[in-house]
Amino acid sequence: MRFLRKALEVLTLAGFLSGCAGSPTFLNPASPIAGHEAGLYRTIVYLAAGVFVLVEGALLYSILRFRHRPDDSTEPRQKYGNPRLEVIWTATPVLLVATLFVLTIRTMGAVAAPAAASTDIQVTIVGHQWWWEFDYPDLGIVTSNELHIPTGTAVHASLVSEDVIHSFWIPQLSGKVDVVPGQTNTIWFRSEEPGEYHGQCAEFCGLNHANMRIKAVVETQAEFDAWVANQDLPPPAPSGQAEQAAFDLITHGICSN
Repeated sequence: MRFLRKALEVLTLAGFLSGCAGSPTFLNPASPIAGHEAGLYRTIVYLAAGVFVLVEGALLYSILRFRHRPDDSTEPRQKYGNPRLEVIWTATPVLLVATLFVLTIRTMGAVAAPAAASTDIQVTIVGHQWWWEFDYPDLGIVTSNELHIPTGTAVHASLVSEDVIHSFWIPQLSGKVDVVPGQTNTIWFRSEEPGEYHGQCAEFCGLNHANMRIKAVVETQAEFDAWVANQDLPPPAPSGQAEQAAFDLITHGICSN
C-alpha cells in the first residue's frame, strides 16, 4: 500500500507538471540575454548535481561499508581528525563559490545593455492594471500588449507604472524587471530569431494579474517597416449603418475618456 500511495503521488505530480508543456522558458533562448542566463543556470545545475552525487555516494558507501554486522561485537576503531579531508571539504566549497561568483559577474557583464546607437529603437513600456502599453516615441506608435521588434536591432526600453508594482518578463528574450510607480527602470532586447515570444507580468498586481500577458513579435526589418507603415494608416471607414453606429459609440467613448 505504501508503494501504491507513492506511485499515485508521483503520477499526480506528473499530471500537474504536464500542464507546463509549451510554456515559455528561458531555457529555450531566442536572444543573447536569455542565452547567457540559460548557460549560467545549466552550469549551476550541473555543479549542484555533481556535488549531490559525490556526497550521497560517499554517504551510501559509508552506510553499507561500515554498517553493524550481527557477528561484530567490537566497537569500531575511533579516529579523530584528518587534516587532508578537512582541507578538501573546506577548500572545495570555497572553489565552487568562487567559480560561481566569477561566472555570475561574467554573465552580468554580458547581459548589460550596450551603448545606444542611432539605429536602435526606443520604447517606453507602461504597466497598467491589467495591460501593457508600448510607446514608440520616435515612430509615433502606441500599442497594447504586443511588442514588435526587428531582428538584429537593439531595442532599449524604459519601464514605468501607472498604478501598482508590476514585473515585465519575456523569458526567451530577457530577464525580469520590476515596474515600480514613480521609478523608471530599463531593459533591452535583441534577437536574430523571428517568431512570436510570450511573456507575463511576474508580480501579483491585482485580480486580473493572470490576464496581463505580453506578446513580442520578432520579425525581419522589411516586415517591421511594413508593420510601422500599416500602423500609420487611418482606420478603415465603416461600410454599414450598424458598423457606423458601433464606430461612433467606440469613438465617443474613447474621446470622452
